[in-house]
Amino acid sequence: YSSDKGPQILNASITGRTLTQQKLFAIAPLLDLIGSVESDGYDDIENRIDESTLNGRKLTQMTVQEVLDWQKTLPGDTASGRYQFIRSTLEYTLQKSSVVSGSDLFTPETQDILALEIMQIQGNLDGFLGKEITREEFGNKLATIWSALPKVSGTGAGKSAYRGIGKNEEKTDVGNVLLNLDIVQERWSRVLEEQSKSFSSTFPISRPSIFNNI
Repeated sequence: YSSDKGPQILNASITGRTLTQQKLFAIAPLLDLIGSVESDGYDDIENRIDESTLNGRKLTQMTVQEVLDWQKTLPGDTASGRYQFIRSTLEYTLQKSSVVSGSDLFTPETQDILALEIMQIQGNLDGFLGKEITREEFGNKLATIWSALPKVSGTGAGKSAYRGIGKNEEKTDVGNVLLNLDIVQERWSRVLEEQSKSFSSTFPISRPSIFNNI
């Protein structure tokens, strides 16, 4: 889905899984930005977590439910994975997900899908893709989800919404966030264009015979 070749449209009937893959293609640059400022990768855990509690396991080799069960044993911080999922957020997102189940491995793809669903639940991703909310509104919502992202407008613009709480601070700038949001919109436009082409080829529109001689 992150390929610059574009999303793969299977047919005109868009299934939930296919739609998820199309959205992942669109937001891939944004996921890369968030991942780069929040963690050191898909197996990363918050640096205050005792790594020995994993008993030699990697997060990506565990199921989502196993990650949750492990997080419940931790006395403090639980931020885990590329997007630093805390236990309450991961648990709630899993309950709401129509794509991911607790028995799924906590693979890079699963983590990407969960991040997408968090964007939808807490940030109104569909509203942003559909241009119902502005990039600034969406950017500010993202800043309330991931502390390393700055607010992009209004009071506190350029700063983490959680600055001053523990060691939280912004790790990128407003321009970089807005640039990536523009790229997301451009990639989503490509998805919609491909959908339109696929629909037209699958269901060609015939001209009524009354217009044949026009």
